[in-house]
Amino acid sequence: MGTNFNLLDEPWVPCVTADGSAQELSLADALLRAHEVRELFDESPLVTVALHRLLLAILHRNFGPASIGEWFQLWQRGRWNEEKLDAYFTRWHERFELFHPERPFYQVPEIAGVGAQPVSILFQELSSGNNTTLFDHTHEGAPPALTPAHAARGLIARQAYSVGFGKSLPFYFSDSPLIRGFSILVTGDSLFETLMLNLVRYDGDRPIPRSRREDLPAWEQDNPEQPRKDGTTPAGYLDYLTWQSRRIYLYPEMEGGRLVVMRCQLQQGLKLANPMPLDPLKAYRRDPKRGPVPVSFREDRALWRDSHALFEAEELRPRIFNWLAQLAQNPDAKSPRFKPAYRFAALGLATDEGKAASVTLWRHERLPLPLAYLEDHELLGDLGKALAYTEEIGRELRAASWTFAKVLLTPPEATGLAPRREDIEPIARSLAPERRFWPVLESRFLRLMMELPKLDAAAREDELLRWRAEVRGVARKALEETVRDLNASTRELKAVAVTERAFNRKLRHTLEPEETL
Repeated sequence: MGTNFNLLDEPWVPCVTADGSAQELSLADALLRAHEVRELFDESPLVTVALHRLLLAILHRNFGPASIGEWFQLWQRGRWNEEKLDAYFTRWHERFELFHPERPFYQVPEIAGVGAQPVSILFQELSSGNNTTLFDHTHEGAPPALTPAHAARGLIARQAYSVGFGKSLPFYFSDSPLIRGFSILVTGDSLFETLMLNLVRYDGDRPIPRSRREDLPAWEQDNPEQPRKDGTTPAGYLDYLTWQSRRIYLYPEMEGGRLVVMRCQLQQGLKLANPMPLDPLKAYRRDPKRGPVPVSFREDRALWRDSHALFEAEELRPRIFNWLAQLAQNPDAKSPRFKPAYRFAALGLATDEGKAASVTLWRHERLPLPLAYLEDHELLGDLGKALAYTEEIGRELRAASWTFAKVLLTPPEATGLAPRREDIEPIARSLAPERRFWPVLESRFLRLMMELPKLDAAAREDELLRWRAEVRGVARKALEETVRDLNASTRELKAVAVTERAFNRKLRHTLEPEETL
């Protein structure tokens, strides 16, 4: 057995078929059979995003689209043009060889004077070097032997997700394109629809400006750019989608008669020059000093609580949403194949603030995407009202735990000494009734998101009143369940009674003005 593993021929792309079963497909089959495949999905959200971007680069290279009309022609066809893709894959077949001696895919030839590391370093979730072990207990004393398919997925994810920290050659490591903020993928009923829904207009300076170099995906670049300490500007969107942020070399080995990868080299590759391009598949917020900054996951906050902000500002929301809004206004959107609502996934990781190499979490969240929110400002305003009310109730619920702790720590006889904040805080944190509040509301709010666009303004107002009542009911129950087991002593009984009276009074007099008029 040789060391050949061509990504166009060998199965390695993790897919879910129409009947729900998992199947690995070759890169060529994943595209040619995309209309038959439900989705591309890997347990690692980082791999899932990186593989979608690889497929998008191939599609943009071959199909554009340069206009809304071209996009709808592709959409109505329902599958990719096999002849065009076959011709492209035939032309570039050799460049998709994972272990090519001169041009290994997404890699460089072996780097002289650089030692080998365990291949686990390709995966943020595996333990290696300074990486924190998040979800796996692999250690460097027993490095894994990965199949070429597994190693290929890690290789592509590592180019997109690498934290900028630590010494390297020719200069210190810098961030990969996707390490900051989460990525958005709009999802359809098949892999074909998902790829189409994320295929933005590609023409001239859109979706990111082109430089003087020809915009090509990494495997087509005969003279790839070399790392520069002051950074490199992407030649265009294709270059950016396939950005080679690390110089990597995989060592193919034979173990027990099978081809495996146990070791690799990893050094700094291309560094993005400032200002970095705005990624059309990311959301941004405006920082007074830094300008647009990618929106990141927050460990203590589910993304649905910020869904209004994701839809609101055309300048900063994911530009894929702006493109879908344009498509929805086109007459061709009235076709039954183009729906008024889809879903989107937010995928990525988060790092500790101020700790560049400390990855704290990764996440894959799915939310509904009724396209009406992207254009109807009154509808979006109603969604914002529902979220604002829910957040206010959540704050009052959190304040209730502080009330309980303060009453509990107040001596029975007045001494003039109020409880100290540092004594109140740990008790309040341990109660945290909001932990029983937010998870219960998530699925209910997602249903509300889907329901509001179907209603007229008057019916939406009624629905918002019903939502407020539902939120209060969930909050009361969360507080009741939190204090249920605390009624053991006289002081706890008193603290519970005072807390519940204060919370219910707040709901009646401060948070229910419309219902009590």
